Amino acid sequence: DAQESRGLGDVYKRQVLVFAADEDLIDGISHCTKLISKGISAEFSTCPTLDAAMEYAKANKIGRIDIIDKDKNEQPVTMTL
Repeated sequence: DAQESRGLGDVYKRQVLVFAADEDLIDGISHCTKLISKGISAEFSTCPTLDAAMEYAKANKIGRIDIIDKDKNEQPVTMTL
């Protein structure tokens, strides 16, 4: 059972939550779609704030958040939890 649990933990670490600022929603959805097409388990955040997205990710054992905010960075910023 311990071996199986460790394996599931590795799966959770590969999950990605994509969070986008309101004006970057289309770019966020596009980024999420690209991750999925590469076989990465990803979901698009509907959380209103980054803090809320972080809490959601922690509660759901999602190991990474990609932040899309074109005003601050041209490329997604990755936050590992």
